[in-house]
Amino acid sequence: MKVVGAKADYEALDALCFGVGSSDLSFSFSRSEVIELLVSRGIVASSVDGQLLIERNEQTLRETLYTKDWALHYNILTDRFRLDRLPPPDYLERGVEHFSRNLPDQLKHRLDELSPRQFELLIGTLLNRIPALSRVKVSKGSRDGGIDFGAIRHELPNDRVIVVVGQAKHWRSKVSSSEIQKLLGVMSIRSKRAEVRGMIVCLAGLTAPAEEIIRRAPYPVDVVERDGLVEMLIDTGTGIRRRSLNLESVDDTFWRELSEL
Repeated sequence: MKVVGAKADYEALDALCFGVGSSDLSFSFSRSEVIELLVSRGIVASSVDGQLLIERNEQTLRETLYTKDWALHYNILTDRFRLDRLPPPDYLERGVEHFSRNLPDQLKHRLDELSPRQFELLIGTLLNRIPALSRVKVSKGSRDGGIDFGAIRHELPNDRVIVVVGQAKHWRSKVSSSEIQKLLGVMSIRSKRAEVRGMIVCLAGLTAPAEEIIRRAPYPVDVVERDGLVEMLIDTGTGIRRRSLNLESVDDTFWRELSEL
């Protein structure tokens, strides 16, 4: 804990933080606002005393002062004070757990907000993050001949090369058999030069006839629906930020048991 000019100063600044009286986690105040708060809450007798309190501890506040439940930091460039509430460690752990559980639903919501073109570009970005794929390309417009993206797939141990062609369907309705027929038609042409594999990414899934065509198709076609796409996004870290929380906190049980000895 940073040491302020005097114990009374620390208690005064701690009282300032404690008196914020809101459930918000962060606050930003100008110097004049901090002085006004100090005076209005009776922490100092006058604005002159408030200014002196800040000046005595300005160097410490630049490095962040930790009171009981708050971090108080002064930014010399903006002349503003930032207060960040320090939640209990158990609260942080529960928060991390809830965020992780809610992540799939958040991603589904983001997927729904995309335009068809944005959806195609997302699939291209996702495929670029899969190690087994290379030379990923996304079609440039609507005249794509039934193909929205393509890639080269390398399979071990013989480094077998497979041409991947696919469709990205950001539709609310299920993909019909006619779309699958278009995909298979392109695959038939490409198969004359290389081994091919199809992929169709569709948020709403396939109609029963479309599923039947895929089952009977002469070429393998991977179908990625909404839940599978979300799993791929999480696995590849596409559209998400991973944060590492190396949290150390006081072991209350240890100290309580020690005090009882």
